[in-house]
Amino acid sequence: MASTLIGHPDRIEPFQNFLGIIARDQGTVLISGPVGSGKKRTIQFLIENGANSRDPVFFIEGLDFSEEVWKRALTALGESGTLVLEGLQRLPLSLQSRLKDWLIGKGRCGLRIKPGLRDGR
Repeated sequence: MASTLIGHPDRIEPFQNFLGIIARDQGTVLISGPVGSGKKRTIQFLIENGANSRDPVFFIEGLDFSEEVWKRALTALGESGTLVLEGLQRLPLSLQSRLKDWLIGKGRCGLRIKPGLRDGR
């Protein structure tokens, strides 16, 4: 059963429709907000309603962003899946920068693309 979001129908339905569009895309999504704002529920909604909803999901907490955990995540995910990184604001700035560079260099479906190129341009 797919997740639903909780809120006033006039406000939550357009947001849920928007998330449905995002879920069908296989790109990277950044979700941020204060504690209790529904980030985990939003992640769950995106995963359950996404094109790859049956693929594995691996969570990494920012404080446990070690080489060993990273290798376990990549092994568990294989060729497809969802990697959820939590608490990135607690990473040292040098690691945040490396992660940003890695995410920018990662294309759709896990293909390597040259930085600056998007959608075949």
